[in-house]
Amino acid sequence: IALHKASSYTAELSDAMDSQLEENDKLRKSDQQRMAELEQLARKQQLTSAEMDRAKSIIAELEGRYGALGLSVDEATGSITGMADAQDRLNAKMRELAVDDVKARIAELQANIAEMSREMQADMQLSWGSLNPATIKAEGEKAMAAYEQKINAEQAKLKAANTRLRALLTGDNAAIAPVDITGAR
Repeated sequence: IALHKASSYTAELSDAMDSQLEENDKLRKSDQQRMAELEQLARKQQLTSAEMDRAKSIIAELEGRYGALGLSVDEATGSITGMADAQDRLNAKMRELAVDDVKARIAELQANIAEMSREMQADMQLSWGSLNPATIKAEGEKAMAAYEQKINAEQAKLKAANTRLRALLTGDNAAIAPVDITGAR
């Protein structure tokens, strides 16, 4: 009974923030690519009409998500202005959002670990309800091993999330939208 509970319980753990974090990381990665495209356009001496439209579109998209970045398209000169500080502003705003996402993921993982620990204790108490000592030992060991494996997996994810949080808080731009945030994707 306890082993069955341990196996089925993990499917019920919350992973909403993991999905949200992954989705937001993909969005941030796309926005980094948009900024790189904008930088390429800014290097040109004079933009064509189509390039100015594309630049305006990228600026509107980025500023819609991250607020004012100090970017604009000067139609008279056909150039992009404000690029000097825009990357730093964008990185700071994306880092701030990534920190919030990672903190939410850490809270979710901590809640999952606490819930698994409570469930494990409850299962251990149920196995002690048996009058057969062999059943107590066998079921208890099975349940403990299953829970330990699942708790260890959640703790590994928690460690990775904490490592990323430290990187973000120390200004590591690579942690804003990493390609592989857990080592498992």
